[in-house]
Amino acid sequence: IRKRAENESEYEADFSDQGFMASFENGTLTISSNEVKGVTIGNLNERISEARRRKIKKIIIGNGITKISNEAFGKYTKLESLFIGKDVSEIEPEAFAEASCLKEIMVDKENKHLVSIDNIVYTRDLKTLVKYPAGRENKYFEVPSHVEVIKAYAFQHSYNLECVKISGGVSTIEEFAFFDCYALCHVYIDEGVTNIGNEYVFAVEKDWYLCVCSAALIVGGKIGSVAERFFANTIVSFCHIEDEEIEDFLKTPIENTYVFEDVFAAAQTAKWAGFKVVGIYDSMEYLKEKELKEKYNITLSPEVIFIGEMEESEDKIWK
Repeated sequence: IRKRAENESEYEADFSDQGFMASFENGTLTISSNEVKGVTIGNLNERISEARRRKIKKIIIGNGITKISNEAFGKYTKLESLFIGKDVSEIEPEAFAEASCLKEIMVDKENKHLVSIDNIVYTRDLKTLVKYPAGRENKYFEVPSHVEVIKAYAFQHSYNLECVKISGGVSTIEEFAFFDCYALCHVYIDEGVTNIGNEYVFAVEKDWYLCVCSAALIVGGKIGSVAERFFANTIVSFCHIEDEEIEDFLKTPIENTYVFEDVFAAAQTAKWAGFKVVGIYDSMEYLKEKELKEKYNITLSPEVIFIGEMEESEDKIWK
């Protein structure tokens, strides 16, 4: 690293061994290359300190760069704006891990592989959603009908996102597509989706371990759909939704959503997440029912109602 000013507001980093140069000026990191064959940006963190990364608000990927690899710009937590040059053809899933402030993504108009529409990166044919800006303030997003594939980690760290409608055009949702979207509470998956990467599509990281989903998440879809079968053996809550119910499902606030549950831990988690919980009495959970009332201050109230065995009276349960 060659310092060009005493206040270190400007500097250059030599990555000639990787085929490119990096320069920093007034909060903007610019990377470019003169290599004819094209260059891959690897992990820059070894040569750009954490203190400097925290000052970077804009990144410009210039000409000659063809690929941005995983963790290339990991932990650039103040990054707000990104420009992708005309030669970039591939962005690996975790290239911008933890860039939770990223709001603006632009792609050079001469790029033949990628395009940016409303700051969202797609492949040029618009069939694959590559990267959603994590810092976007929108709470609701409907995946466009032209999208067929949602790439792995596409929505990573989109902390403001609460509701997502995945349209009928989508056939594949890759693994960890919505990783660490803590606020996500309602997702509708159309029956056109035939391939879901793994059970960690909606995973969140908590206290150094991986949870399948946030406590607040409910996935909606059609009876008999791939989504229903896929999530049946996971802890993800799945709700049957008909066409006329989709909008109400996606726009109903958590505090107006009731969860019916007969398992202590699940009722406890739903309560923490802000749902209204209807607890159905289960003899196997009898001792924990008392703990739920006393320890967590959840009592027999309109919010949480413990009622008799399900076998006893179905009418009584719904009453």
